[in-house]
Amino acid sequence: MLNLNTRKGITVTMLILGLVIFNLLFFNWSNVEQLGISVVRNTLASYNRNVAYRDYQWLIGENVDVAFTEDDAVFSQFILDLAEESYVVLQKKYNFKPNRRPLVVIYPSYEQLLNSLGWDESNKASGVYQNATIKLVSPRDWYPVNIIEDIKSVYKNYGPLHHEMTHFFVDFITKGNYPDWYTEALAQLEELKYLNIQWIDENNQNPEKLYSFSDLSKNFYNLDNQALAYRQALTIGIFLEEVYGDEVHLKILHQLAKGNTFENAIKNLFGLSLIDFERNYINWIETNWSKFF
Repeated sequence: MLNLNTRKGITVTMLILGLVIFNLLFFNWSNVEQLGISVVRNTLASYNRNVAYRDYQWLIGENVDVAFTEDDAVFSQFILDLAEESYVVLQKKYNFKPNRRPLVVIYPSYEQLLNSLGWDESNKASGVYQNATIKLVSPRDWYPVNIIEDIKSVYKNYGPLHHEMTHFFVDFITKGNYPDWYTEALAQLEELKYLNIQWIDENNQNPEKLYSFSDLSKNFYNLDNQALAYRQALTIGIFLEEVYGDEVHLKILHQLAKGNTFENAIKNLFGLSLIDFERNYINWIETNWSKFF
């Protein structure tokens, strides 16, 4: 037998599906796709809040909630404060208030975080954004020293939280309509401006060649050289600001929010084809090569 709450949930789901079908019949496909992405995201976000982490301890903030285990109780308020600070910075920057609260989940270990994602140890991510949920490895496992205050100090200045919170804002501003490389460009730009950190290692310095826009757009997270792919995404983000002004990313995000592809966004904003845009970027990066590679 269905209880009242379950029946309400089914009714809401049917109404949403009806809206999807209505959009499919009378509007363009991009709007339908965005609506579908939003439905899936919000459904999974609700599952995380009501089922997946119901046995965790919770802290409820002004804008953000944090779920954690007893092992990380000592870091819970610290993470909530960082998350609230990041949220306010990004809300002001983008002049946007998401219609859903982000949930930050602290996993006690890398192993548990990776297991929750279905990843193996070759991808040792310290933070991941999915469906209005920011998953973090415990600061204790991220920086394994014995002094709690030292962990907090280093984590505040170098940790992944602001990067992941940027993904949350990009997701909700665009209604899920964004290229993977572009959200990574914006997240890295935020890290660079807000924390003054960037990902530099031997794999993204002095490359023989760069990835094409086609490669970045179609297969970003599966490209062989992830360090180079991320670095190149950052340089495209910087190129956009230097050439088209500080407000360029807000303009692009608003274009994406309307259901436009990135290609159509730059055509609408700058009158450029993707081929011409890529050519302009290549000319710019060749001139500025020593700054980034």
